[in-house]
Amino acid sequence: MREIRFCHSAAISVAIFGLCAGLVSAQGARGKSGPDCNSNGIPDSKELDGNDCNQNGIPDECDIASGTSADCNNDELPDECPACPPVDLVFVMDTSGSMSDEGEALCAIIGQVVADLLADGIQVTPTILGITANTFSCLEDNVLNLLGSTVPGPDPGPPLNHPEDWGPATAVVAGNFSWLPGAVRVIVPISDEAAQNGGSSCTQADQDSIDNAIVVAVANGVFVSPISGTGSQACVIALANDLAAGTGGSAFVSTNPKLDLATAISDLVLDACTAANDCNRNGIPDECEPDNNGNGIPDDCEEGTFDLDCTEFDRYEELTADDTLTLITNFHNPDSSQGFLQVVAVNSAHQPIGFDYLVGHSMIISGLESFEYSINPVDYRAMVMEDALSDIDGDTVLDLNGVEYEKTAGEILIPRFFGEYEDPTQGGQLVRGELILIALSGGRQFQTSLDFLVHNDNEEEFSTSHTFRCWERVFLGDISGVFTNDFLANFTNHDPAEHVFGAESGWMTIDGGVAVSSAASIQDPAFYAVYVEHILGVRMADLPFERCLQSGHLLPDSVTGDNEESGAAGQSCQDSIGRRKPASLLLFPEYDNRGGEVSLITVTNTNAQAGVTAHYIYVGRYGN
Repeated sequence: MREIRFCHSAAISVAIFGLCAGLVSAQGARGKSGPDCNSNGIPDSKELDGNDCNQNGIPDECDIASGTSADCNNDELPDECPACPPVDLVFVMDTSGSMSDEGEALCAIIGQVVADLLADGIQVTPTILGITANTFSCLEDNVLNLLGSTVPGPDPGPPLNHPEDWGPATAVVAGNFSWLPGAVRVIVPISDEAAQNGGSSCTQADQDSIDNAIVVAVANGVFVSPISGTGSQACVIALANDLAAGTGGSAFVSTNPKLDLATAISDLVLDACTAANDCNRNGIPDECEPDNNGNGIPDDCEEGTFDLDCTEFDRYEELTADDTLTLITNFHNPDSSQGFLQVVAVNSAHQPIGFDYLVGHSMIISGLESFEYSINPVDYRAMVMEDALSDIDGDTVLDLNGVEYEKTAGEILIPRFFGEYEDPTQGGQLVRGELILIALSGGRQFQTSLDFLVHNDNEEEFSTSHTFRCWERVFLGDISGVFTNDFLANFTNHDPAEHVFGAESGWMTIDGGVAVSSAASIQDPAFYAVYVEHILGVRMADLPFERCLQSGHLLPDSVTGDNEESGAAGQSCQDSIGRRKPASLLLFPEYDNRGGEVSLITVTNTNAQAGVTAHYIYVGRYGN
């Protein structure tokens, strides 16, 4: 039995298909009462039901045979009509008095909408919930009773407790509802009031609840398509649009629920089906699109692949005495998807100063309920007096040179890594490691080469190298085969008694080799590296050990590097930095804003008497 598909085509597509329809009709045979493109004796007009997904008046098989439509996966269906899996559709209904028209209309039409979609080959399982009450006849339950008052997410706000809390209720359903396996997940909040505690005017609390709902929905693969009820204020409609845009859904404003609600719901379902199977909406099924990393996401849809050349994105935040601030980077800096972050103390004129009271922490979450890893930032103290200007040479570059800020590490030591391998006893999950690399010499115009000395568990030493630009997160196995379990176990004189359930281990020293631009080269460049370990689905990270000191710079944008790098001295191994102390400059090795990822950055001012302005400098390596 053929799978039924649908198409929700734009006006220009209809025009193109109409032109092609004329060409195909002219070429096909004619039946007793019209064209018969497949010459089966049945007029085309009589076999369109369930066989004309793009609605161009031509049977699907004739579209494909004539070349009007492609069929890249050979499933006998035009590519512009992606298949729709079952849809798990949850309505979150505001049950306040002003929503009676929408509530009555929804109860009256939902059965027919589901039946019509099923006739088009789309199986929809609806669940209709109030937020805190079951006021309307078709409501099966309410979110508060079914799923509880606790709002999931990084910024949940107060518990769910108001009949117009459609922002928090969306987060609760997205995170806690028992979704059908393999189904497209869609939430449709319906309200005419603000998202948190209702009201016709919108506050920061409303926006915060929407931002939090977006994080929860994205982490759980949920499309949210709000419907704004009649009489909704502009700010309420804007909140609904934000929620739809942030989750890949669509938004609708109802003006006459009895007349427009059925079509709106059908359209929201169709849009979700399209997004689930054709992420870039280009008429080509995702399975036929290029996917170079094999993760099931077409390259064109995967965030974090557009090169931003380490462009800086600035934000300023005020920290009062003893203040702490935790931010979601996805919203604080939505303009880039991956890179690193500098947070530096500045004065009211936004000039860097000495203020050794900042501490911090970062947490990376892959899917809201799947903790990935957390890590402290690298801390650098200013070499000037408190509140004194720290940009001594006035070049706007933060110099880690012992004059403006403390010097940085000369070498990085990773005390252990496991050889990369796939464990068949654990469903094929990988044991592997990644390095987060930051170039601290030359800047964004330079390619930095690093030298690795790798030791196995029997004191044997191997060498390799790796080149990157500005910032990179790279798997050890992609750097060299010396990091694989196969190499360590089968091609070295390892100690057979020293393994962990078959996993070989080693340790490494990383040192700067050379950084090169089109106009200059820097020997023994400064850098920083953080090791992230993946063990059977669990990820862990910590700051490395450091040896020796050398100068670094954040972040020149010249082909010659910083103004002092041409004659800079090499490493000094007489002293080393004492980490984990309050500082004026914090270097967070990574933020990750890609789809499904959430990054939390905390900065705390430990000064009990004085506040400070924190300058957040996001260095974006990749963009959306």
